[in-house]
Amino acid sequence: MAAPLSPIGIVPSREEARWRSSAVRALVRLLSRDTLDLWSAEQLERIAPYPSIWAEPAVELKLLRKLRVPSNNLPRAVAAAVAGLEIEAGDPLAAVKLLERPFPGALGEAQRLHLLAAAHFAIGRDSLASATYYAGAAAIRDSADANVFGRELQEIAEGAELREWRSTALVPTARAAWLGKFWAREDLADGRLPGTRLREQFSRWRLALQQYRWDTDGTLALGGIPPRGAAQDGSEGDVLFPRDEGTAPPVYDARYFERNSVIDDRGLLVLRHGAPTNTITSAGVAALAQESLVWSVASANGDGGPELRIVSFSRAAVRKIGVPSFHFGMLARNVPMGDLMSLCQVDARLCALAGPGDARVRANLILQNFTAMRTNAEVTQGNPQRFNHPLRAVVQAFGIPDGGVLVVMAVPLASLAAAHDAGSAATSLKLRVIVGDPLSGEITGTVDTIRHWRLAQPVPVAGFLSFLTIVPAGIGTWQVAVTAADIAGETGGTTWISNVPVIATANDALTLGDPILGRVGGGLEWQWQGQPVLLNPTNAWHTTELATLSVVASGLRAGEDYGLRLELWPSDTTAKSPRLTITSDLRANASTMMLQRSLDLSRIGAGDYRLVLRLSGKNGATTTIRERRVAVRK
Repeated sequence: MAAPLSPIGIVPSREEARWRSSAVRALVRLLSRDTLDLWSAEQLERIAPYPSIWAEPAVELKLLRKLRVPSNNLPRAVAAAVAGLEIEAGDPLAAVKLLERPFPGALGEAQRLHLLAAAHFAIGRDSLASATYYAGAAAIRDSADANVFGRELQEIAEGAELREWRSTALVPTARAAWLGKFWAREDLADGRLPGTRLREQFSRWRLALQQYRWDTDGTLALGGIPPRGAAQDGSEGDVLFPRDEGTAPPVYDARYFERNSVIDDRGLLVLRHGAPTNTITSAGVAALAQESLVWSVASANGDGGPELRIVSFSRAAVRKIGVPSFHFGMLARNVPMGDLMSLCQVDARLCALAGPGDARVRANLILQNFTAMRTNAEVTQGNPQRFNHPLRAVVQAFGIPDGGVLVVMAVPLASLAAAHDAGSAATSLKLRVIVGDPLSGEITGTVDTIRHWRLAQPVPVAGFLSFLTIVPAGIGTWQVAVTAADIAGETGGTTWISNVPVIATANDALTLGDPILGRVGGGLEWQWQGQPVLLNPTNAWHTTELATLSVVASGLRAGEDYGLRLELWPSDTTAKSPRLTITSDLRANASTMMLQRSLDLSRIGAGDYRLVLRLSGKNGATTTIRERRVAVRK
């Protein structure tokens, strides 16, 4: 035990593997016979510090629970193991009781509070858990503490973010603020309320440990050598995947090596996408060696509908023997594994396996689809709310001068028809709005509410349910995430709108607010300082209609002249000139004014356009520009 130790996950030398195996078995026997043998527990944690294990988690926890040593005398590594195993495989409330007070000479404060946050999350004390987490982050003192808090970041942070987190230039006292901004950016990207993603990552880590450990029984602590051969194909008898001579075998076998010594490839994808919605295994003995996991995630196109991620896994083969190793977890594959009929029912593209024609062509098509899904699953991540049916709402967001965001929505009644009794005119909608900065991580405003309506009878299923809401927000340029769903959470969607400006009218600089385009008869109107502002909830106009423009200008000087120029450009950025140009002069009578103009859309025809608005000062010395999209239909 005096010799240097190879880190867990690094193949030890033959000599070390020999003595490690004997030493670990002896230490476990000693610990099981002597409840005062703290030295043996400390040596076992030195060899395999938690979250690595030196025995199956339930067994390790049982042995450590028997230690008749006061908790405040437990060495740091042993205390961390007891608390971690209680959260993973035992009683999280017992971990809370163990961790709720400082450990003199044992756990460092940052690590103690990180574990205590995990225990609080495990028993549903989310607010307390979050506060504890950030208190622990504020107590970070060295790289060891930072590594503990880096665990939740490992699989979801971007490369630049991880490098910044690991940088020695990031002083310990700045790490709590850094983490706050990171998790706020994740919540904004997910369209979730602040604190949601932090809670979710702790939940995902616990699930990955419970179900998808790479080392299931302490084999690595014994000096066991992880299998390095390719995972078994497992397709014989199910479907033939002919090997294309121009394709190297690793493309078919995916990777040969594990990426993490604690959780396997399934667990790593759980950290990215959460718990799988379905697990498909093979029949018989193969069920233990191979499976496919299905994640139903929010569609990337933002319509709220589900999108499938199907990834297959199998156990790696023991070197030379060529049979799966059941001591270790599973590796991701590029070929379908598990019950192929079940896979076919989940993803219709796999049904082509049983179709007519050339087997090689069909197999290579499925291979391409599966490889693409695995690759996509391993480079994407998030926690946006998923819905079984898209809401297809039209969502707009406008910055309100001096603080606030105006959200305007039009929800197709047909999307809500299945969410309430067809004979009832009452309907409801859950609404969540998050306003923040995706770069700095600042979240400036949120709304989380339920709206109720009583509609006219009979309900016009072909129409829209239109409404607006105002979210308080600070001065700045923000991203707005809007999630709307029926009460059951079955039909819904999330929309992200970038670059929403909220200007300060007290600024002396010439500034334009956010342009608002409306139409007469649009069914919705808003007031700004007593002035009516027409809205168009559907954000589309017929060629026979007039579009009404309302925009606030500030930084004006009373009595001076200004020029306002409106240009309508095709949305195709290759256009060299605007389709329509309107110029007008105005004389300021106040430092802040609401400017309103009408646009005759019959002059441009149907299409998608960019409205470019320019306000120029005297002699064109100062110009401010805003843009907005305009959809014109026949």
